[in-house]
Amino acid sequence: KMKKLLHWFNGIKLRYKLAIFYSLFCFLPVMLLFWLSFLQMRSIIDDKGKMNLQSYLQQSVSSMDRTLDGYNSLSDYIAFDRTLAEVFSMEYGTPYEQYEQLTQKVDPILRTASYFHGGMQQITIYTDNGMVKHDTTVAPVSEIEETDWYQKTLEHPGLNWFANYQEETLFSARKLAFSGAREGVNILYMDVDYQKLFTPYAETLISECGLYITDQDGKLVFEESRFSGKNQNYDLTYSEFLEQRDRGSTDYIILCEQSNTTGWTVWLYQPVGLAGEAMRPIGVMAGVTILICIFAAVLAYFITSGMVSSRIERLTHFMQEVQEGSMDMQMESDDRDEIGAGILLHPAGELDAVHHGHHHVQQDQVGAVLRRGFQRFGSVLGREYLVTLLDEGVFHEFEDVGFVVDEQDAVAHNFGQCVFGGAPATGWPCAAHI
Repeated sequence: KMKKLLHWFNGIKLRYKLAIFYSLFCFLPVMLLFWLSFLQMRSIIDDKGKMNLQSYLQQSVSSMDRTLDGYNSLSDYIAFDRTLAEVFSMEYGTPYEQYEQLTQKVDPILRTASYFHGGMQQITIYTDNGMVKHDTTVAPVSEIEETDWYQKTLEHPGLNWFANYQEETLFSARKLAFSGAREGVNILYMDVDYQKLFTPYAETLISECGLYITDQDGKLVFEESRFSGKNQNYDLTYSEFLEQRDRGSTDYIILCEQSNTTGWTVWLYQPVGLAGEAMRPIGVMAGVTILICIFAAVLAYFITSGMVSSRIERLTHFMQEVQEGSMDMQMESDDRDEIGAGILLHPAGELDAVHHGHHHVQQDQVGAVLRRGFQRFGSVLGREYLVTLLDEGVFHEFEDVGFVVDEQDAVAHNFGQCVFGGAPATGWPCAAHI
């Protein structure tokens, strides 16, 4: 196969060989370099975009945790307040004694705490010590005994956060461990502004992205998305998002970060196709550059073909004409490169003698040709080459042809005699006659 390929390559024209060399060693390497550079740049931009998404996710979760940590600190302050422990551990003889303790001690503590913490909507202590409902600060446990979060609060000591996506409610609950004359059930309930906590996500969410927040049970806490009009079809419902996440979809970049304060998981997704939007200008630039390279390669091919191939073809045609016996051909060249030198020196020098030594052929055929075209030999073959032919005695046997050289040439090219009419000539300088 390799020999056949080499044979085929050696048989095609030079201009086609030049085209192959341009393609293999000039055009294709440049295109390969552009393509590899484009892929590498796209990979870098994709990685950078992913890092930006991860950075945004981490910062947003940290911001939410700082806000929730403030509420947690307030909850700890209330839970370990000695005054509140005394009030809810006492046994009251009359309702008035109870009312006095609530208005003078409980209300100031809870309302002051709520006032100095933005986003705090309500603080209530639910108790089973027989206290009647007092404004929004105190209420009997019977009001919450049927709720799911009440049972979970009893089962999980410490601070617990609860959110309801449909109702857009957010609150924390914990069991208070008051010690005193009586031990009962006391639940601290803190209602937080849902919208205020999650508004930063809605305001700072990166464009062409979607976000979901889920609790420990996988229930939806919050969602937000920001897609432009042409990309609305990339927006996922929660069920679609879960499907994409569970099957490890390659159509979306899916990142997650867990809240250290609440244990919630924040999910961020972005379509893979849109992550490379920044590559569009680079792709356009690369496309334009490739077109310019193609144009330059084609232009260089035609210029080189015109400078080399066409001149070699003219020279080959001229050689064929001379070898066939036509001396009427005239070919001139002012170029000083190898091809130009070949036009002046090589054509007749490589002619093979036909019937050399046959007198009738030299006299009738070659002699006739020389008579017709000798005056053009100087312009076709060059004067130096003609002198070389004379020196070698090529034309000594022709009867009707005379050659003479100038006196100054006799020094540089002393062939010993000048042939004129078939006989030696003795005078210098002499004239050429046909």
